[in-house]
Amino acid sequence: MKNITENAAVPEKTPSNGDNSSSAPGIGFHVPGHIGARFFSERDCLDLIRSDTTELSYTGDLHVPSGPVAESLSNSASVFGSEYSIFLCTGSTNGIRVMLSAVADTSSVILLPRSVHFSVVWTLAIIGCSYLFWPVDIPGLTDPSPVAIPDANRLNQLLSDHPEVTDVFVTSPDYYGQCADLSQIASIAHDHGCRLLVDEAHGAHFAFGGESYPKTAMSSGADICVQSLHKTLPALTPSAVIHVSSGADRNVRVSREKILERIGIFETSSPSFMIASSANIAIQRLKKGGVEPFERAASLVRRLSDRLTGPFGLSAKGTELPRRKDPLRMVLHTSETGYRAPDVQKALEIHRIYAEFADLERLVFLFSVLHEEKEYEALYQAIISIFSDPYKYGLSLIDHGKRADRSGMVYTRCPERVISLREAVFSPQPLINVDLSEMAGKISARAIGLYPPGISLVWPGERVSDEIADYLNHASESGLAPIGLSDGQFVSIRK
Repeated sequence: MKNITENAAVPEKTPSNGDNSSSAPGIGFHVPGHIGARFFSERDCLDLIRSDTTELSYTGDLHVPSGPVAESLSNSASVFGSEYSIFLCTGSTNGIRVMLSAVADTSSVILLPRSVHFSVVWTLAIIGCSYLFWPVDIPGLTDPSPVAIPDANRLNQLLSDHPEVTDVFVTSPDYYGQCADLSQIASIAHDHGCRLLVDEAHGAHFAFGGESYPKTAMSSGADICVQSLHKTLPALTPSAVIHVSSGADRNVRVSREKILERIGIFETSSPSFMIASSANIAIQRLKKGGVEPFERAASLVRRLSDRLTGPFGLSAKGTELPRRKDPLRMVLHTSETGYRAPDVQKALEIHRIYAEFADLERLVFLFSVLHEEKEYEALYQAIISIFSDPYKYGLSLIDHGKRADRSGMVYTRCPERVISLREAVFSPQPLINVDLSEMAGKISARAIGLYPPGISLVWPGERVSDEIADYLNHASESGLAPIGLSDGQFVSIRK
């Protein structure tokens, strides 16, 4: 991998997918962070294809890092402030499996909020460890996220009440760009003898920003974290990385041998040098580019958010807490406009502008240092155009009785658990499929929710409440497809 980046420089001019040519796909404000490959030169592409080889004497081994691989990982660790880092070629989903299984076993007790990624649910079932939920408040109707970030001020009491907890798990930032106070959480967790594990899939770019950006998990004191490099850096999908802190390594809170062993268990035995090389290019090239491009992009996002807050009842303002929000992510709240966010998303696509995703009330846009100022303006003008003449775009006002955003309640409340998570996932009991309209009161065999954001509203073994059933049916009627279904039907455990 070394030869790919040793002469790399930040390109002044790169191909754009946002031009007016007939072949251009439009403007994307979504993952991956290379924005339609505009980050990569033709030489980069050729080098990446050439790097697609097997383990040879001159390449090293991604699963047993040595040679050029070890050198690249050492350089990456210095950028992210870790004791050591390990590239993954199968995404943060697999990174979470590796992270959890490397530190936890059947005797472990993990404290976590319900607002974790689906992959956490499945991994807990595989490990068979115990877990406790970290209670969070119900967000307000106009909050940027339907899920509240765990409050560090509650953690000390929670851990005092539950001395059996061995690990604290947090997602920061979440899919909506909200960030937890990781420094305080790390300090409290360590005071109680617990490790802090962080799903930082959406925060790899924080390491390259200045004072406008939140602190990274590593600089906040986390023991181990996982990042999706392709989400917010210009790397190929599904490149990811695991970071382990110096303190965790020094005090053997995290075992390097176990991490490498778990990678061997969960990742393909043919990891892609091409994926890892793209991650290496992105990290080293952005490091050379410095802070300025990231500060400029953050400024452009702030200006756009300010301009879109107010007109037609729109809101694009996030938290005012310093360094607690991803500055390259904008959440546009449509609840006060009377129109559904998924319908607005479809209208934007008429302008060939593509958001990351929409829930019932919000549109989420991801920005990059590669986006040009004219693309911010194009997004602004498209949104103003849509709300200036919504009927032209086929938008219909929501029935007043259906306007209230119920997602905050369904993401926060814990349904009744009937059987254990592990038993539900690996149950030999017969499964039955039922229509969504009949799911209320049934025991779920799967993790059910919307993706994005990939948060399970119902965990396997829980009984579906009327509230959650109503929400999922409403989401389905609005064009959002719940995942965890079988041919569109809910999968229940017969009990």
